[in-house]
Formats: sequence, C-alpha cells, structure tokens
Amino acid sequence: MREITQLKMLIEAEMQYNTLARFCKCSPKSIKNYIDGVSLPNGEKLINIREGIAQLQNIFEKIWNV
Repeated sequence: MREITQLKMLIEAEMQYNTLARFCKCSPKSIKNYIDGVSLPNGEKLINIREGIAQLQNIFEKIWNV
C-alpha cells in the first residue's frame, strides 16, 4: 500500500509519530501499527491518511520552493 510506504519514509526521515497522527487524524499507535503491519487502514482512515500526506507534501513544497 503506497500510503504505508510513505508513512514509513516519513518516520525514517525522523518525523514524529504524533505529528503524523495529527495530520492523518488518527492515533500515534495506529500509525505505528500500520507501519509495523499489525493492521491496515481502510475506509475513512485511509482517506484521512491520504489527505494528511497531501497536506504534508504541500507544506514541504512551500518550504523548498521559497
């Protein structure tokens, strides 16, 4: 799942679980479970993760394109 790979990359880049969770509208434990393969997001959770990653991408683009 592309979103899980993106979450893993953000964690590897030293983004904190609680920051990701805030953008993705879920708990830090859920983010960890998704990355560790304990569970998979579905429905509204998956949509929230996609939207959260898109928001982060927009922020990063604004920072780097200044």
